Amino acid sequence: MKTKIATILLPVIIGIIVVLGLLYIFNLILFNRVEMLSGDLKFFSLFVPVVFVCASIIQYLLTNRFRAKFNKEKRVFGMNLYQFICLISIIGGLLFGFIFWERGDGIKELILVSVTGFFSFIIYWSSNIFVLNRLERI
Repeated sequence: MKTKIATILLPVIIGIIVVLGLLYIFNLILFNRVEMLSGDLKFFSLFVPVVFVCASIIQYLLTNRFRAKFNKEKRVFGMNLYQFICLISIIGGLLFGFIFWERGDGIKELILVSVTGFFSFIIYWSSNIFVLNRLERI
């Protein structure tokens, strides 16, 4: 039971922390700000718990089952694991872009937000699979 809980919660927690840490570093490099704006903090205080719950449900219902299928068959829907992660990240990045796009800022903003979402999903899923692989070896 502890192993099942660990394979659900640990990859999600580490994935979210890695993505938020990299977004923080990106904010530091791009905007030369160490502190987050108060609007960002309000947003994250609502967004992170919602993302955690949704990611945990997805981890429980889909990720562990797909991963078991990939371990057994090596290809699912004609794709290997890395191709599947890229496809999911592209779809997730586009959805992220459309959800958080501020239409008044134009199409360039949509592209930037979608690319940010894509890289966030790639980083999340890569760290998630990495943690699952490590847990499997324990």
